[in-house]
Amino acid sequence: MISVPSLCHCAYPTSSSVPSGMPALFRDTNVNFQKPTMAAPAGSLSDTNRNWVDDRRMDAACFRSISPQPAFALGANCFVQRRAFGWSSGGTEDVSEARRLARRALELDKDDPTVLASAGSALGLFVGEVEEGAALLARAISLDPNLAAARIWNGYVQLFLGDRDAAIEQFRVGLRMSPLDPRIFLAQNGMALAHFLAGRYEDGSLWAKIAVQQNPDYVGGHRILMACHAMAGRVEEARQAWAVARQIDPTQRISIALKRWQHFRRPQDIQRYAEAFRIAGMPE
Repeated sequence: MISVPSLCHCAYPTSSSVPSGMPALFRDTNVNFQKPTMAAPAGSLSDTNRNWVDDRRMDAACFRSISPQPAFALGANCFVQRRAFGWSSGGTEDVSEARRLARRALELDKDDPTVLASAGSALGLFVGEVEEGAALLARAISLDPNLAAARIWNGYVQLFLGDRDAAIEQFRVGLRMSPLDPRIFLAQNGMALAHFLAGRYEDGSLWAKIAVQQNPDYVGGHRILMACHAMAGRVEEARQAWAVARQIDPTQRISIALKRWQHFRRPQDIQRYAEAFRIAGMPE
């Protein structure tokens, strides 16, 4: 049996809400599925429960049919998505498990671009081994230049490394490859973040607005919109964006928000975030 503990759906969720119960359909599958340990706040779309069950039915079939190396890689990548949606604080236990799953996947297959991309995203964006994650994602892209997910994950890793222009190029390619992907808001959010870190707050605001229109429940989009408004001097608009973000996740604090970006290699990028969040009124 392949055990993937406490992981979220291995494709990006369409909503930041998780239903209260675990569907019975998983009780007899070959994979151990558990609800994320940190449930997202209420305020979801009306069809969330149906989508959640349907998605996990596909997950169960997927995990029963695929070989171990993609399963380990997908398991590692799920930690990236758990953090993105506020379902993981990035604690020691989660980091250790994400690293274990990624390493095991790479031991089994170092030439599968999907394995390389999933393991690279987990190591680079969640575990904090940013340079190795970037190398794995670069190899995944060299093996399969049309793997849109690898482009998007690589864009975020490039932001961690401080190369905004390289990140923008990766997001742009990902957007062009998969324009109808329901997860496209992640690439749009990445574009907003890249422009924010480059000091181009107007461009950042534009991309952030597109991202939150695509997925109004994605709190990260509202945070970067808030930050762009704040640094552009639009304090009232920044506070309005913060009010929406706070409604989605009332637990947000500057200290918590910055922890998710602790692996940024440029301290000034983290400081820029902190300044923007304070202007918008986020508590410490």
